[in-house]
Amino acid sequence: MLTFITTTTIKDGMAGDYEALLKDVAEKSEALEPGCLAFKVLRVRGEINRYLVVEQYADEAALTAHREADYFKAAMARKAMRQSNCPISHVA
Repeated sequence: MLTFITTTTIKDGMAGDYEALLKDVAEKSEALEPGCLAFKVLRVRGEINRYLVVEQYADEAALTAHREADYFKAAMARKAMRQSNCPISHVA
């Protein structure tokens, strides 16, 4: 199993758009990707523009399938709403 945690800070006024975008990606990932075991978006308490994204995949093939999905590519193309993005941490 592969687990990733990403910390993202969103530009002021973009939190609603970011949440909607990531909610869509999370729902599609969990529903359409058999190898996606979890895709959770969490807002950091007390920091309205900061989020944690926790992703779990069964294996490398599942991660590759996720990265090749059209909805993932579309979300990645909307990088302009992010102020900063901490490097992905591979934790398991």
